[in-house]
Amino acid sequence: MEVVEHVKGIWIQGARKIAVNGLPLLGCIPIVITNLPSNPKDSQAEKLQDLESKLPETEIVYIDFEKSLLDVIQNPNEYDFNEANKGCCGTGLIEIRRLCNQTSSPLCVDASKNVFWDAAHPTEKKYTIIFKRNLPAIDAIIAS
Repeated sequence: MEVVEHVKGIWIQGARKIAVNGLPLLGCIPIVITNLPSNPKDSQAEKLQDLESKLPETEIVYIDFEKSLLDVIQNPNEYDFNEANKGCCGTGLIEIRRLCNQTSSPLCVDASKNVFWDAAHPTEKKYTIIFKRNLPAIDAIIAS
């Protein structure tokens, strides 16, 4: 189901202040770089703006995960990251979720130096950067 349909569904249930989190370009995460060709999708932000204009008394903000992640991957040194293309866990290329633990996979010494924790998920430090970049949008929707 497309994001617009989900937003309509929660609007019908009474939601009027909605934040929609974007996803990274799939070709920018280690597991996809390792296993699949790059195939990024267009952003949903324009569709959400159109939907917002059609739903009375509704505010929708788009939390841009994509641009923030891409900026850090392309400029890791500016954010004090040493590794932008591999996760902290295991080889950093294919391990995700349960495969990343101290007994089954070697871990890097300092996860805060990696953009990714595993082959799909950013580290806490990277999520903090995303949050701070999008805080004005979050504050705006809360304050309105």
